[in-house]
Amino acid sequence: MKKLIDVDSEVKKKISRAFKVTPANVSQALRFKRNSPATRAMRKMAMENGGTLFIEAPKDMHHEKD
Repeated sequence: MKKLIDVDSEVKKKISRAFKVTPANVSQALRFKRNSPATRAMRKMAMENGGTLFIEAPKDMHHEKD
């Protein structure tokens, strides 16, 4: 199951400056490619600044028809 937090570029820049990391590090954190205390804090900051969490549904999920 893939997860992603989507934020605008200004929020990504804000996170990058706040944590003194590169924009690439922020992107990896928001795509859940890393899981350290710092990346968890970046994701929290993203959500607090208008981020939207997307979770990919499993491919084998079926919908029942009425």
